[in-house]
Amino acid sequence: MKNSGQTPKSARPEMRSDLHKEEDRFRSLFRVTTAASTDFKSQLQEVLRISAEQLGIHMGVVSQVNADKGTYKIYSVFPPDGPMSAGAVLPLEHTYCQVMLEAGKVTAVCPVSASPIAQRSCYQLLPFETYIGTSLYVNDEFFGTICLVSAEARPAPFDEVDEVYIELVGKWIGKMLEIEFQKEQLIQQNTRLTQLNQQLDQFIYSVSHDLKQPVININNMIGLISSHITTENAIVDKAMGYLRLATDKLKNTVDELLEISRISHTEAVFERIVISEVLQQNIQYFRDSYGEQNWTIKTDFADCDELHFPPVYFNSIVNNLLSNAIKYRSPDRELQVRLKTYRRGAFIVFDCQDNGLGVDLAKSGDKIFALFKRLHDHVEGSGVGLHIVKKIIDKYQGDIQLESAPDQGFNIKIFFPIHQKQLNE
Repeated sequence: MKNSGQTPKSARPEMRSDLHKEEDRFRSLFRVTTAASTDFKSQLQEVLRISAEQLGIHMGVVSQVNADKGTYKIYSVFPPDGPMSAGAVLPLEHTYCQVMLEAGKVTAVCPVSASPIAQRSCYQLLPFETYIGTSLYVNDEFFGTICLVSAEARPAPFDEVDEVYIELVGKWIGKMLEIEFQKEQLIQQNTRLTQLNQQLDQFIYSVSHDLKQPVININNMIGLISSHITTENAIVDKAMGYLRLATDKLKNTVDELLEISRISHTEAVFERIVISEVLQQNIQYFRDSYGEQNWTIKTDFADCDELHFPPVYFNSIVNNLLSNAIKYRSPDRELQVRLKTYRRGAFIVFDCQDNGLGVDLAKSGDKIFALFKRLHDHVEGSGVGLHIVKKIIDKYQGDIQLESAPDQGFNIKIFFPIHQKQLNE
């Protein structure tokens, strides 16, 4: 029985050949557009090259169009050493893309000399015989065009598959331009943030440096005045006490700001540190400062008790971690602090965990390391301790991880990069 709907045998090889050609065309495009290791400009050049090659055309152009000003700026062109160059600006009315924009859809013409375009200025200035182009949209806003052109006519007229192909290429370019512009914005923002941070560091250094001596002078004056007060006066004694308290607090703040500025402006020397020794010195300092308190500190440095790091900065980190544990201890239970070190990959981890008040990281996790930000408002403090810790760790390419919940204590893990000396030991 004959099937009248069958494709004649003589047409089948030709159809298979056309299908294979279209498959190869889209496969080549897919390989280029999914190459993650290639930068966008190189990718764009390669897409223009392959598209021109697949459609049998000599040149590909991506443009940025300003419809209000009537300008057509070449964003990218292949071949880059051809008659057109990136950055060149042309009147939009002198381009073939103006015809496509007027049509509002993909436009494919070959030969151009046999079309109405031959009567327009673009053909008189640039007598291309082959043109196919479409619009580009970035973030859903019109950006420009992509077109492929040749001085010679193609052997075969354009078909629907050619139009679908150029439309897909245009959509890919639009999406990649969105990503590229977002990257540029992020770079600009990061550059601006870096500049602002540098200005802030310089401001902190200048202000704290300028305040240090006046604060010392005020303290000295308070001492001098106190020594010359011969009569007892409750009001004067109370006022002098407030002055001493205020100047001591101001002095501590100035000292902390100077420490922050030193982290940014000075390079400290790496030295061998015995962690347990530094810890004992700090524990003794706090016991002397606070007197005998109800707290327990347990340590486990069996895996690693040595570290190569600037001693002044490591001491500052330990001091601030213990200070926070003591300040934010719970009034309902004895303070317990567990300190442990271990290796993880290219880092030595200093793990500090307490059973204090804790904090809701979902609400304030992004503010913990901010300058002058305290974990709890009812506790006295300047709010710079964890900021100092973060600044030190960032400077030396370490990392910090936090775990906490209200009334569940606070766990902070400091990741110290393993120094080259430790790798060789």
